[in-house]
Amino acid sequence: TLVNMQKCLLDVRLSILQRQEQEFRARQAEASKALQARLKDEAKKLEQAAKQAEKTRKAGKDHVEGLFKILQGQMETQLKELEKEVRRAQKIEQDLKEQLVKCEAEHKGLKSE
Repeated sequence: TLVNMQKCLLDVRLSILQRQEQEFRARQAEASKALQARLKDEAKKLEQAAKQAEKTRKAGKDHVEGLFKILQGQMETQLKELEKEVRRAQKIEQDLKEQLVKCEAEHKGLKSE
């Protein structure tokens, strides 16, 4: 009878331990699922942030390229205007030199008379 009682106690302890093990495994499985879901959510957020960062980078690059093209166009326009001004100034200089030569010739002609 003592042996039967001990066996009965051991069976009870064993069933308690088995139930505790089952509860532990169930909690562990739930925690694992929750952690996996959280990690999945975090990965999704990171992917979205990476996509947004890439869009922002591309938009910034396109914006800078656009500004550069505008600036380049403005510089080309200014350069053309300056080239026109230089040609005008060269023409005026040439005209003045020709007038100077004529004036000097007239002056020499007047002196010799």
